[in-house]
Amino acid sequence: MKTEEMFRLFMEQIKELKHDINNVHQELKHDINNVHQELKQDISNVNQELKQDISNINQDLKQDISNVNQDLKQDISNVNQELKQDINNVNQDIKDMKNDISAMKGQLDRIEEAQQQEVFGMLKVVDKKITNVSYDIDYLREQSSRHDMDIERIKKQIRS
Repeated sequence: MKTEEMFRLFMEQIKELKHDINNVHQELKHDINNVHQELKQDISNVNQELKQDISNINQDLKQDISNVNQDLKQDISNVNQELKQDINNVNQDIKDMKNDISAMKGQLDRIEEAQQQEVFGMLKVVDKKITNVSYDIDYLREQSSRHDMDIERIKKQIRS
């Protein structure tokens, strides 16, 4: 074979090789483009799923917060009701104590009045006794004076 022919064959092989390389390059480009598109689609799908998951989580959180707020409102309402009832009970206890104190004051007033009447009665008795003693003393003085006069008269008689 001649050099020219070899060269021509060589050139044809190079052309074929170039063509094959070009085809492989096109296929690679096409494959890369397909992979790139698939990756974009996968990323887009993952992004959508993440957005949906985040949205679901946000909705769940909103619902949980709403439930907690509702529970807190109910708890506060219950505590307020219990406090109102406790205050009412304390007020009733105070009212009952005031009534008890008032009743005790009435009893003490009656006891004091009874004691005053007893003391007054005793003072009357003592006064009567003192008055009687006073009359008795006056009577005894009078009697004693008479006796003294009688004794003096008898003494005078005896002397005379």
